[in-house]
Amino acid sequence: MPTLRKLPLAAGLAFLLGGTLPDATVLAPVPAAAPSPLDDLAWLSGTWRHEEESGDMEEETWSSPRADAMVGMLRMAQRGRVNLYELMSIELDGPAGSADGPLIPGQEPVAGGAPQRLVFHLRHFQRGLVPWEAEKSGPLTFTIKSLAPNEAVFEDPARDFPRELVYRREGDLLKIRLVSATAAKKDMEFVMKRVKD
Repeated sequence: MPTLRKLPLAAGLAFLLGGTLPDATVLAPVPAAAPSPLDDLAWLSGTWRHEEESGDMEEETWSSPRADAMVGMLRMAQRGRVNLYELMSIELDGPAGSADGPLIPGQEPVAGGAPQRLVFHLRHFQRGLVPWEAEKSGPLTFTIKSLAPNEAVFEDPARDFPRELVYRREGDLLKIRLVSATAAKKDMEFVMKRVKD
C-alpha cells in the first residue's frame, strides 16, 4: 500500500475519499529543488548558547533553510531575567525584482534574471515584545558582503554600528561579531556553544 506522504495531493485525496489510485506510471515525478544560496548557511542552523553562573545568558536559535528564508531568534538574560529578544530572518531576495544590491559572492549569473542577494533583517524587543523605539518604523537590514564555508558577513554601509554582522562557526562554537565603522564605538563579540539535541 502506498504511503500518503509520497503521493501527489490529488492522488492522496482520491485515496482518502475511497477512490481508486491512478496507475503509478501516470504520476509525474516531483522535480528536485534547485540548489539555493541559503543552503550555504545550513551550518548556522540549531541552538547556540553562552551561560554564566550568575544567570547571564545569550541564546540564539536558527531554523534550517526552507523555501527562500531562514528564521532566527535570540534571547538575552541578566541574572536569570530575560531583558532582550531579537527576531531575525535571512531571506533570498531576487531575481524577480530589481538588480539593486550586491551579488552573492561566487554566485553564477542568473540566466535572464536579476542577481540574487541574501538579506538579513533584525528587530529588537524588550520584555513583553515591546519593539525598540528606534526600530518602530522597520527592522535593521543588512545585505550579504561575503559568504564562505562556515562564515557569512552582512553589512549596512549607511550604519556606524553595527556596520557589519559577522557570523563564523568554528566546530561547536558560533562567533558573532558586531563591527563598528568608527573608533568611537568598539566592536562587540559573542561566543556561543552549540546545544546538543
